[in-house]
Amino acid sequence: MFLPQDTLTARCRLWKSVGEMSKNVQCFARTRIAVEKRSFLWNIKDFSTFSFYKVQTYEIKSHDDDKMLMTLELSIPDGLICDELIRVKIIPDSENTKISTLKLSLLDASKTAIKCFQDDFWHHDSDGSKDYTLFYTKKELLEGKNTYLQNDVLSLFCECSFSCGKRLDEIEMTDSKCSTIKKKEPNSRSLNKFSVHSCIFIDNFKSMLNDGNLSDVKLKTKRQSYDAHKSILGALSPVFKAMFSNDTKEKINECVDIEDIKDDTLSLLCMLQCIYSAEVGELEWTSAIESCMRQLLSTGF
Repeated sequence: MFLPQDTLTARCRLWKSVGEMSKNVQCFARTRIAVEKRSFLWNIKDFSTFSFYKVQTYEIKSHDDDKMLMTLELSIPDGLICDELIRVKIIPDSENTKISTLKLSLLDASKTAIKCFQDDFWHHDSDGSKDYTLFYTKKELLEGKNTYLQNDVLSLFCECSFSCGKRLDEIEMTDSKCSTIKKKEPNSRSLNKFSVHSCIFIDNFKSMLNDGNLSDVKLKTKRQSYDAHKSILGALSPVFKAMFSNDTKEKINECVDIEDIKDDTLSLLCMLQCIYSAEVGELEWTSAIESCMRQLLSTGF
């Protein structure tokens, strides 16, 4: 609701404490946060021999300038040998990053993520490391080695993102005319309503036609039949609306026979594509649709 397309928009008003403004000016400013995203597979080989005095390290560096962003450490802490708990230590670099997120998933033998944890890190000081305990102990992983340790390798899939500050900070536009901004009525229900591209809906309608999902009527020619939907046909065509609103044989049988049209298959297909996509192609397509509709009208609907 507040972050459409991951964008925060704020409206601010500034005024002078002493004197008057010579003119009203409306400015539009844009700030873009620099974010670097990474994903990688962290494989710990020979896991069965991994003991408490070992530490497996993975360093994450920036693609832009090769600066350190975060360090991951996997170990079995001393004193926990009986349970063999597995610790993952996350050490972000507070000098090069402001905030970071990390999602760590355990992969099975088929490379499917079966367990995961994730967290956010605000880098206020150099001592911003965090310790986590892995989902399973070493003993549990070894007991399920056919699932978790293919070829004695522990596989962890890491997804992380890092913010290193501002990448863009500029005044985008200044409008000296400063046209009045309409205030929203208190009872308005259109708060934070954002337009959705119509192509998404058209693609969904096309998919319904092509796949026949939830169809409840068939349109038949001499050579072929097509699955369709009464509600869509009736909403976009008065012919079909009248047909399916009355106790006609087409409504009862859930089938509309169209057999006397020249080039009937092409005509019917064109008509359906036009209804479901609201798109009209070449003139011959339009002619085919009109031919099909005339035939339907001649049946008395």
